[in-house]
Parts: sequence; C-alpha cells; structure tokens
Amino acid sequence: MGPLSLKPRVPVAKDYFELITAEAATIPESYGDDPLRPERFRRAAAMRGQIAEELRSSTEVSLVRVFELEALQTRLLTDERIKTKAWSVRASYTALISKEMLQKYIESRPPELKNIEGEEVARVRADVEDLMSGLHWWYVNADRKERALRRLKGELLIAVLAGLVFVLLMTGALSIRSGGVGTLLSHLTPLEMIAYVMYAGLLGAVTSTIRRIQPVADEPVSASDPLIKSMALDQGNVGVALSAGLGAVFAMVLYLMFAAGLNDAIGNAAPQFVASVEGRTCCGFSLYEYFCALLPKRSSDFAKMLVWGFAAGFAERLVPDMLDRLQATKPK
Repeated sequence: MGPLSLKPRVPVAKDYFELITAEAATIPESYGDDPLRPERFRRAAAMRGQIAEELRSSTEVSLVRVFELEALQTRLLTDERIKTKAWSVRASYTALISKEMLQKYIESRPPELKNIEGEEVARVRADVEDLMSGLHWWYVNADRKERALRRLKGELLIAVLAGLVFVLLMTGALSIRSGGVGTLLSHLTPLEMIAYVMYAGLLGAVTSTIRRIQPVADEPVSASDPLIKSMALDQGNVGVALSAGLGAVFAMVLYLMFAAGLNDAIGNAAPQFVASVEGRTCCGFSLYEYFCALLPKRSSDFAKMLVWGFAAGFAERLVPDMLDRLQATKPK
C-alpha cells in the first residue's frame, strides 16, 4: 500500500455482506432434488460465519469473498426467488453496460422472465449467474481503480506538502542565519527566490497531473475496462514523480531565461530584475552578488515570476518550446 492509503469512508463490502446475509434468511436448507444442495448450504453458512468473524475485528473485508458468497447463495435460491433475483440483476447489468454491449446481450435472446417454468427456470438461473459474474468483475475492478486513484492523489498531496516544508525550512534557516528571525519576511535572498519559483513549478505540475487523472475518475465504468485503467494508475508513480520534478526544473530554467533577458518578446508580462552586477577581477569575484542581480525588481515582478513558474510546471511544453525556438534562432 502507498502513502495515505486511507480506508474508504463507506465500508462497501461490509454493507454488501449485510444485504447478502439478510437474503440468506430466505433460503431453505432443503429444496428440490439437487444432491449438491446440502454441501452448498453448509459452505455458504460457513463462509458467512468466517466473514462475520473478520468484520468483528475490522470494518472492511475483501469484495471478492463477498461476491463469492453471493454467487454460492444464488445457486441455493428457490425458483420464485431466482425470478426476482433475475429482475434486479438484469436491471443493474443493463444500467452499467454500454449501448453496444446491451444490444449484443439482447441479440443473445436471454430467457423471458414472464410465465417461466420447468427448463426455462434453469436457463434463468444460468443467465443470472453469468450476469452476476460480469457485475462482480466490474465492481471489483472499479473498486481497485478508485483505490489506485486515491493512492495517487495521496502521493501528490505528500509531494506538495514536502515541497512546502522544504521551502519554509530553507527560508527560515537562511533568514535566521543572515539576520535573525526578524528578517524572515523582510528580506529576500536569491536562494529563497529560486526555492519559491521551483515550488511554484512543482505546484503547477501537480495541478496538471490532477487535471489529467480527473477524467479517469469521472469516466463511466462501462466506457472502458477498469482493470486496464487501474493497472495504468498503479504503474504511474514514477511518471508522477518525474512530472513534479520536471515542473520544478522547468520553472528554474524559465527563471534564469527571464533573468538573462532571453525572452523579451513577452513584454510587460515578463518580470523585471534588479540592475546587473559588472564583472570583477578573479580575486574580488562574489557569486552571491551576481545572484543578487537575479532578484525581482518590484513585488509585482515577484508575483509575475511565481505565476510564470507555475505555468512552466503546468504546461509541460512551455519551457521546451521556448528552448527549441531559442535554439532555432540564428545569430546575427
């Protein structure tokens, strides 16, 4: 399990199990002439007891086991109860699947549910079991997809909080070292500025990632295979970390491009920086003074730089496209 793997607020499997347990009260131990019925009845009772025991120490249980219990109990339903079950299962199945799948199901000529008896009951049982198998497949994988989404969003939240803590700690350390706690908000050092810009780029990258994965969360289950989606989300951790890291790097590169005056075409939208520092002899060289020339000139320029830093992380092609245009520019 990844970080922030929070349990769902609604214990789905527990509630589903309680519904199945209530249904079990309507199942008679003796019915018909099926020689396997007594064994199936005992297995279902034993499985209900095991799941109930697990729920006494935990609020959640595997959905797969609950669905296995439901499938076993369905085979024990009486003829009248299987008809009722067929109506509810078909309603759930047809509401979930796409129009194309629904049309294929209708073309398969499923058994009618009116005035059924004899061999038709067996066909209805087979149809119900087949539809329930499909429903269980969708439900389990939809649950897995939601857990993968929740885990991924938790990792993004940790990245944002970790970046914020790093920036605050570095800002505090530099301010205290340079002049005490009183300078924490009154003086801006070059390293602090770089940290702010890179954090803005990280926020932009995280926001962009959330926007990209949100359609996956909102996509109907019938639109695609949830197993494929959840597998892609499970394997997307490296991509998310890389995107956040590149967002911070791109923001810093854009910051240096603005400070160097390499993108004057933006005009007033680009931040302005303090007057440049002239070169000195090697003995009097001060790297810190050169970095001081990379500070924004006014508070509005500081805000512009943060906005551009966020944009560099949010729009992944912004800085690479700028660099491509810069590379394609022929020197005069």
